Amino acid sequence: MNIISFVSTIVSFYTLILFVRVILTWVPSLEYSKFGRILASICDPYLNLFKKIRFLRVGTLDFTPMVAMGVLVLVSSILQSIIRTQRVSVGIILATIVSLCWSIIHTIFVVLIIVLLVRLIVSIFNKDSSPIWNQIDRIVSPVAYNVTKKIFPKKFIKYQTVLIFTIFALIICYIILEILLLGVIANLFIKLPF
Repeated sequence: MNIISFVSTIVSFYTLILFVRVILTWVPSLEYSKFGRILASICDPYLNLFKKIRFLRVGTLDFTPMVAMGVLVLVSSILQSIIRTQRVSVGIILATIVSLCWSIIHTIFVVLIIVLLVRLIVSIFNKDSSPIWNQIDRIVSPVAYNVTKKIFPKKFIKYQTVLIFTIFALIICYIILEILLLGVIANLFIKLPF
């Protein structure tokens, strides 16, 4: 158990280093500093493994750092579950995986819903289009129009209506997934005898 505890600590520490690396990429002067280059040499080989997965990048949004950190959090959580229960159980590991996957999905849903709500409010009260909102529209429009195309396949719909339907569809999907993943599947996994 001491070895598992040590590995869990190392994984958690590496996750923290990855988080700092991602934050530094937002500030170019810090990213290219000596400290930033050291972090890049430590973190980028791991992060680059996830850059190869194309669906993790949607337009200008790049979810690869979040998924990379999520994998490390998953490993750390599994190790902590083993330490806590003093046994290795496939059911506990699967329940932990489902819970952490839900955490990532939850974050994506919440961010999308908030962005869509803000965009809807801005489109109602501000008719001027700014470069920021144009960029956000390029990110959310494919998702929003795909959702409404399923509901209204042959009708032209105003953008505000598209946003409203997309928000409601995301909220409904969110509730269904939470009930299914956490309420049903994770509980079934925990009850597995092996």
